[in-house]
Amino acid sequence: MKSENRLKHVALIPARGGSTGVKNKNLRKISGKSLVRIAWEQIIEAGFFDLIILSTDKKEIAHEISTGIDFDYLNDNSYSKFEKNGILHKRDSAQSGTYSLISNLAFNISRDFSMENLWIIQPTSPFRSNQDFESLKKLAEDELDWTSLISVKLADTIHPFKMFYEREHLAPVVLNNLDDSQPRQLLPKVVIKDGGFYILKGKNLENEIFLGDKIRSYLRGTDFNVNIDTPEDLKIARYLYRGFRNKF
Repeated sequence: MKSENRLKHVALIPARGGSTGVKNKNLRKISGKSLVRIAWEQIIEAGFFDLIILSTDKKEIAHEISTGIDFDYLNDNSYSKFEKNGILHKRDSAQSGTYSLISNLAFNISRDFSMENLWIIQPTSPFRSNQDFESLKKLAEDELDWTSLISVKLADTIHPFKMFYEREHLAPVVLNNLDDSQPRQLLPKVVIKDGGFYILKGKNLENEIFLGDKIRSYLRGTDFNVNIDTPEDLKIARYLYRGFRNKF
């Protein structure tokens, strides 16, 4: 299936059926739309992707994008075209478990499609604007000295200097000589991946390099930025999402 010409921008929506923190997480709805549908529409609205791949092991998730897919009769790890530039990838069980790695999925996709940039758009991080897409596209095309681009947010409320390993006696995650009682405003600035965007170079993926050693960050705000891992996260996202759509 691999073409000779490299596609400029390919979007991958990884949406397996199983989830532990929130059951059927990718099918949960915010403002009347499932998380996987929101991710799909955001990519469509961005308007510059050559190919959009929905990768799932669950028929109900596939039908969130197209009910015309005869999912049960597709072979594992097969591809089915279902929109102008949309492809369904039916994931097998080995790539759909609780501990399955998105990196392995990306490596497999890169073996089947020739691309310059692979964007991983996770449904569980639904707060993305067209401005985000455009800014990251410009970074990806204008700045060449990177192995991956990832979206991040400030980790000031849960700072690693205030974290401990749970052992017989608490052990600090980061060893330092700083006074533990100092206010967070005086702590070094650190960021955390927010789950919204991963942009990876196709050539690196073909060599099974995921993030690589030159990771560029794209800093986003925290007002509308929730990665849904727990039922509480889902409640917060539902509360914030209407205001987010009104703003953007």
